[in-house]
Amino acid sequence: MDPSIPVIAGSALVLLLYLADILSSRWRLPSVVVLVLLGWMARAALERAGFPPPPLRPYLPTIGLLGLALVVLDGALELRWEPGKGTPALRAAATAVLALGSMTALAGAALRWGEGIPWRSALLDAVPLSIVSSAIAIPSAARLDRADRDHVAVESSLSDILGVLLFNALATPAPSGMSTLLHLGGNAAATAILSVAVCTGLLYLMSRTTHKVRFFPLLAALLLAFSLGKFFHLSSLLLLFVFGLLLAHIPSLPKGAVRSRLLYPGFPRDLRLLETLVRETTFVARTFFFFLFGFTLDLSDLAGPSAWIAGAALLAVVYATRAGSLALAFGSAPRNLVFLAPRGLITILLAESVPLENRSSWLGGGALLIVILGTSLLQVLAGRKVAESAGVAPLLDHLRIPGLGRTP
Repeated sequence: MDPSIPVIAGSALVLLLYLADILSSRWRLPSVVVLVLLGWMARAALERAGFPPPPLRPYLPTIGLLGLALVVLDGALELRWEPGKGTPALRAAATAVLALGSMTALAGAALRWGEGIPWRSALLDAVPLSIVSSAIAIPSAARLDRADRDHVAVESSLSDILGVLLFNALATPAPSGMSTLLHLGGNAAATAILSVAVCTGLLYLMSRTTHKVRFFPLLAALLLAFSLGKFFHLSSLLLLFVFGLLLAHIPSLPKGAVRSRLLYPGFPRDLRLLETLVRETTFVARTFFFFLFGFTLDLSDLAGPSAWIAGAALLAVVYATRAGSLALAFGSAPRNLVFLAPRGLITILLAESVPLENRSSWLGGGALLIVILGTSLLQVLAGRKVAESAGVAPLLDHLRIPGLGRTP
């Protein structure tokens, strides 16, 4: 094969996905739906032309893992802590915990009693569907007010982190009950210690390195630490979240030895360059992931009515538990946040990681696809600002739903 052919194909695909992301707003569809559709159409076109589709499914978890890491890092870099923000941050954390816990408990109980599978298997199947995807939620919140945007970034990032912690605790063979909780706590503590150590070391090196090439090695070191943590079943997303927060808030640190060692004259410029690098790399990884997900889809999973029944029931539980958790945290449930509850990259990755012996027969690929695409499409109900940033026309912005707070 001519070595220029892969370069031509890869470059053309990047430009095509970039164009699709831009045009999705004109098509009035979420970019995720457009990317999945393009992937499915590309596979269908290859098959129709008589070419066997390349086996790309084995690469999906790797690209998804990279995309998830970058999305969490990008979201953390955009957060800015200011005096008086303690209560909003706690509110976002409470929403993440309540929504994740209630959705996991309800879906797990339905699988336990309806299908008759063990509790551990039922909860393991329910966790991936309970996690708000930061890969979709953070870009969709780009035009919200700063307070709501920060809420979405913190909540969705914590949902990813806590969801992975819970999933790993359930996936590790151990008696149910207290041992699972102890494993979950030990995992979180080990990850927090590793995060602080790695982040402090990397920040110190960044402040002292004078080499012209710095950001790609820094990003590579972060991803190496993240991947090693993942290999040892730690929720190393916390590492990336902590690093992003620390880096963004170095200028806000109190004067002293730590601030003087980490802050240097060119820091603001370097921070902007790093943010740009992370943002654009995140775009490439995220768009490639959803394109490949569409390319590897098997639409025969949607043929039977059971997938649609299970998918519709799961969507109802998603929004009921989310509205309840927001009402408890805010006192009311703001509509722009209730319907900003997408499932996506992390849901796919964890669902694929469930051992075959633990997988529910009710939650096949069809139900999973309905939940992922349904939660992206239903962002139209969140109002004008969310709808526009997600590429969706605010056709239903006039809709008033009883019991939900009015979108600002």
